[in-house]
Amino acid sequence: MARPLTAQDVAFTYNQAAQGGGKIDMGNFSAARVLDDRRVEIALSAPQSTFVSVLGSLGIVPQHQYDAKTYAQNPVGAGPYRLVSFQPGQQLIVEANPYYSGHRNDFDKLIFVFLDEDSAYAAAQSGQLGLVRVAPSVSVTPQQGLTLWVRQAWKTGVSLSPPYLPVKKMLTDTDR
Repeated sequence: MARPLTAQDVAFTYNQAAQGGGKIDMGNFSAARVLDDRRVEIALSAPQSTFVSVLGSLGIVPQHQYDAKTYAQNPVGAGPYRLVSFQPGQQLIVEANPYYSGHRNDFDKLIFVFLDEDSAYAAAQSGQLGLVRVAPSVSVTPQQGLTLWVRQAWKTGVSLSPPYLPVKKMLTDTDR
């Protein structure tokens, strides 16, 4: 049965991520401390303007469901999707999380297939895959039966704003 997320879950997630040595930059993170039922204080060892991007990068994990031994293969979180199955190097299947209280996406189920670029392109041409990423050299020539979207990527730095980071108030104390 689903339980509401708590401030304790938020603090637990950030403290656990800092200890875990994952791919998110937690270098200046000192600790997350619960202030009350709805507020968490996050202390940094030094000012870091880019830390705001970390706030939106971690999926909050319910502490009561976390198991360090099984989490890598059976993750639990509070996001819009939940894991159905994962076959390393082959595919990842997720489905809509019925307990998610945020904005619902249009997809009830997503299947991510891990293929090399040529195989992915061939699967798209044959209709086996609905969306693939292709090299720029392939994207210059329109292909019959395929819709091509070209997206230019710019490194814009940290620019999170709602709905990506729905924070009501964020205070930064640089005097500590």
